[in-house]
Amino acid sequence: MAILLTNGKYFIAHNKTGAVIKVTNISKAQNFYTMERALNQIKKAPGKCKSYYPVDTSVTEIVVASETEKITSVGNKKKIKRKRYSAEQRKIIYQRANGRCKLCGRKIELNNFSLDHVIPLSMGGADSMTNLQATCRGCNFQKSYFLPDQFFDRISEIFVYQMEERYGRKDDWKAVHKLLMEML
Repeated sequence: MAILLTNGKYFIAHNKTGAVIKVTNISKAQNFYTMERALNQIKKAPGKCKSYYPVDTSVTEIVVASETEKITSVGNKKKIKRKRYSAEQRKIIYQRANGRCKLCGRKIELNNFSLDHVIPLSMGGADSMTNLQATCRGCNFQKSYFLPDQFFDRISEIFVYQMEERYGRKDDWKAVHKLLMEML
């Protein structure tokens, strides 16, 4: 498995002295051989790695949270195990969300929602009811193991980019873009 850290535009690499740098050439990117090492890099340099996420080049898709169950935790070298929550506990989490995905706001069904760790287990989050939120499966897949602020930043970047691609030259979009950038 070969894993790279990217923000969609740049890749994380190291210079000759070992300092973290950003490169555009994928062949110069740092190759992390395990998810553990990639996540450890994000923890070591959170400022330089903000909004970066791992990409498994062997499958060319984002490595999702369910795969972090297979790796070892950086801190205690034990496998990450997830608790099973009873139907009653899941109902409490669902009711706390008012039957809506906490990330996109869509209505979700009690028997078909996903539990998401607000602070991911891979980043030291607790596997407890207080660290769980109800989400739709699509949002949980997209959020993966990002912190809420990182997820928001990533979604905002994607939205702005897609809108610029679609409406970039139109005056209406320029005005909306200016307002959005002030808000973000």
